[in-house]
Amino acid sequence: MTSSRNILVFTDLDGTLLDENYSWSAASEALEKLKSEGIPLILCSSKTRPEIEIYQKRMGLKDPFISENGGGIFIPEAYFSFDFPHTRDSYGNKIIDLAEPYAKVRAKLDELRPLGQITGFGDMTVEEISRDTDLTLEEAALAKSREYGEPFKFLGDLLMLEKAAEREGFNLTRGTAYWHLSKGCDKGKAVEALTSLYKKDKPDIQTVALGNSRNDISMLKKVDIPIWIMQMHDNSDYNDIPNLRKSASSGPEGWNEEILKLLSP
Repeated sequence: MTSSRNILVFTDLDGTLLDENYSWSAASEALEKLKSEGIPLILCSSKTRPEIEIYQKRMGLKDPFISENGGGIFIPEAYFSFDFPHTRDSYGNKIIDLAEPYAKVRAKLDELRPLGQITGFGDMTVEEISRDTDLTLEEAALAKSREYGEPFKFLGDLLMLEKAAEREGFNLTRGTAYWHLSKGCDKGKAVEALTSLYKKDKPDIQTVALGNSRNDISMLKKVDIPIWIMQMHDNSDYNDIPNLRKSASSGPEGWNEEILKLLSP
């Protein structure tokens, strides 16, 4: 894809580009401006591959994306003018798997159950996920289709849970609504890997990322322009991110304002 601007944008979805009703309408102006200028917009979310593909289709995006907090990078075939190392070809994409498969994560989650009350997506029916998240049944089924990590709710000693997970190299991160357990999922590493491919064609490309929660911090630390989309509750998680910009508004309203400000003459 060619662009008049040497910019690459990564964005979280829930609470950032999407509001509590999963709508991005408040960000439509900025979204259309990015598309009109040919600036790649990389969705980088805790959502699964099929979930993100639905949003890409609805938003009219055809760029690569990053699923499940950095578990996998999905790059459309023939998107880049060169070949590159990747794990597999599927779903019309060249896929770079960065994380351990879902079955290993579920096995670890089972080992952690004595530490408290754990309810993961794998324990819930599609109907239960739908009620819990306000997703439609179809959307809930896509959310349940995991490849790398497991969202879950937890009641118990969080410190013990974190120590037990980390002893074997598992990642425990906090998203907008759930904890996420994985091994190898890291938004920052995924952003870094994908950026390196873009830089083969444009070595001086400027990277931007927008996020709003703890699991976005590693992504924000890997870009030139990190933007924190403010929330209605505590925002102290962002304090150690260098050169951080902070939106005045929350959700897609803040996203829209920050992107338009970034692209202003």
